[in-house]
Amino acid sequence: MKKKKQGILEEEEEFLDYLSRKNHDEDSRKEENLIKKFGEEKYKRIYSFVGGRKTGALPKREGDKKTNVLYINDEGLKFLEERQKEKSNKLVAILTLIFGVILALITLFYAVQTYRLNEITYNSFEVSNRPYFYIRPISLAGMNVNGEMLQLTITIINFGDTPGRLLKIESQTGTGDYTSSKDLVVLGSGTERNVTLNKIGIGNQNNFTVNITYTGIGKLSNKNYSSSRNIYIEKTSEGDLAVYSEEGQII
Repeated sequence: MKKKKQGILEEEEEFLDYLSRKNHDEDSRKEENLIKKFGEEKYKRIYSFVGGRKTGALPKREGDKKTNVLYINDEGLKFLEERQKEKSNKLVAILTLIFGVILALITLFYAVQTYRLNEITYNSFEVSNRPYFYIRPISLAGMNVNGEMLQLTITIINFGDTPGRLLKIESQTGTGDYTSSKDLVVLGSGTERNVTLNKIGIGNQNNFTVNITYTGIGKLSNKNYSSSRNIYIEKTSEGDLAVYSEEGQII
């Protein structure tokens, strides 16, 4: 893996850190050995930047002569201390960010789980407390003299454990709209209601679906449900009508 190129501050830090180590003897601090250690080009670049300000290239004590042995001075030590603080602060900022992200993910996870738990609780409540309206097999109630209007008796029963409110009964065929009830009827558990529907314009064969719309009560009063039954009416060659029905969907 290719080593990342150092900037001048990184090179200065490496150089001063080397001079600050107590395990490096005087011989290893000599200029000629430092050149061997860091390379002549790098050494000259670093030294031209730090010079005698941060090293012991200048006399160590007043009156001493300048030597070719380099030591780190107080300014160099201060530089290393500041660099270490910068790294520590950067590390703290990165860790704070990581922990913040982790905390946000944990909070999101618990929020999602709480939402799902509430949803499951509500769904469980709804399943246990909603009404279930069912359309019983449909019977032929009557027909007028010319056979143009058909009357069907729709028997609706609530086999749920709680009452429900019947909102609408309707159907639609290829020949047009069916009738719709306008009264709001509440059916208790096990209660039935007969409704007569009139259909105009019966041909030799007429297939359609009867749909009912209803709601629960209380907390479920704004929740709409539906149930349907498929109707098949056939006119025999003798002119009689045969009515068949099959279950649709309870939603």
